Amino acid sequence: MRITRDLLLNAAKDFVTRSVKADRSITAIYLTGSLFTDNPLFGGTTDIDLVFVHDRIPIAPREIHRFTDEITLDLYHHNQAIYEQPRLLRVDPTLGPPINSTRIILHDSQHWFEYTQAIITAQFDRADYQGERIRKLAADARAAWWHLEGKENATPKEMVSFIESVELATNAVASISGLPLAERRFMLGLPERCQAVENPQFGLALASLLGFSTFDFSALEEWINRWSAALSSPDNPSSVPPGIHPYRRLYYSNAVKSYFKDGQLESCLWIMLKTWTALSSYLSSRITGVKEYSVFLSALGFVKGSFQEKVTSLDSYLDASEDIIKLWAQEVGA
Repeated sequence: MRITRDLLLNAAKDFVTRSVKADRSITAIYLTGSLFTDNPLFGGTTDIDLVFVHDRIPIAPREIHRFTDEITLDLYHHNQAIYEQPRLLRVDPTLGPPINSTRIILHDSQHWFEYTQAIITAQFDRADYQGERIRKLAADARAAWWHLEGKENATPKEMVSFIESVELATNAVASISGLPLAERRFMLGLPERCQAVENPQFGLALASLLGFSTFDFSALEEWINRWSAALSSPDNPSSVPPGIHPYRRLYYSNAVKSYFKDGQLESCLWIMLKTWTALSSYLSSRITGVKEYSVFLSALGFVKGSFQEKVTSLDSYLDASEDIIKLWAQEVGA
């Protein structure tokens, strides 16, 4: 089957039609994510990101559905109440950008969402609103860093906070010149965002912080095999976070294979580190995949007993991101 953007859009429309008939609480559904790009496929895989707005509290905030092995439906469920003050969503760094950028509304009871979106998008790109969104990302990055103070070892749960802090701080800087960086294209898109703020050293600092710049890439192919085995291990519980749902294995593994083939090796490491960390945080430390993950962390420089050195380096990285934001804000009056 040839996967095209039109095929993906038709799949989304069919799914929406069935969903609305089955669930009368749905007031709006809109499209976000990679289908807004000219080439939504990467490594022959993609996901269809849909936001469902309900007139009540949804049962689950996120769920994954299979369309084919290469395509998943990534559904986000929102309570309509969070849209009651649309002007506040202009400065929400999570909800605001996708609402502002979406041009495909697949369901809209009485044009409620269209009206709400019009309020949110009005002056959305004004410097002071953009500055508020960016500073919120930076503040959340700092909050995640505070959680790591005094932690001696890089356990999976501590690494979740570490990576969250890194990702938020990086996307705060990236948001100066565009939308937050997509998960699979995070490292690939970073150099351009660093150039936009005239600070290419920021990207190099990230590679150093995560241990990418000192990693032994001659061993990467073997690590990819171990990571892939961990993702598909029968020891994994059935209830894992939606982001690493079994339906999404090809979504990640094909991307890593594609990056490896193209020599984008730091992009391989980013996807592996993020997904393996998320999975390991839900597993027992006795499971083989988690033990392998700990060795992988050591290969990245997260050595047992010296985690605070990494936390201190993260502090410096956050300082650098905050300095970039401050300089930009002064220049544009944000």
